[in-house]
Amino acid sequence: MDDFKKLLKAAENGNADAQCTVGKCYYYGEGVVEDIQEAVKWLKRAAENGSADAQYCASVLYILAKEPLKALGWLIKSAEQGYEEAQFHLGNCYFNGDLTKKNLERALYWWKKAAQQGNERALDSIGLWYLGKSYIKEESLN
Repeated sequence: MDDFKKLLKAAENGNADAQCTVGKCYYYGEGVVEDIQEAVKWLKRAAENGSADAQYCASVLYILAKEPLKALGWLIKSAEQGYEEAQFHLGNCYFNGDLTKKNLERALYWWKKAAQQGNERALDSIGLWYLGKSYIKEESLN
């Protein structure tokens, strides 16, 4: 509990990483009683203060709240800051047409960004996309 108090003090003093961690603690009930409202409050504060991790979390919360425009906005902010999980999921959004219009070029762009950071699911997605593309070409020749 002492660790959480120190973390909370840092969060209250404006540390975005601490704010994000406090939000996650409230969300998962780690070190404190689970409190979704407190989690959202701290994650939003951290996201607004530039935490890419919190921006990604905010996007997930907005997806759950069925607010796609807000979800996409936070997902893009996080991805642009280099958060590889956000980059991977943004690629998926463009590939599937979730939260935004389908755009295969943008999907590949974001998957490649995530893959450059070692995201194996992004590597798989890129490989499967190219495999599917060459399979389609082979099939059309027969």
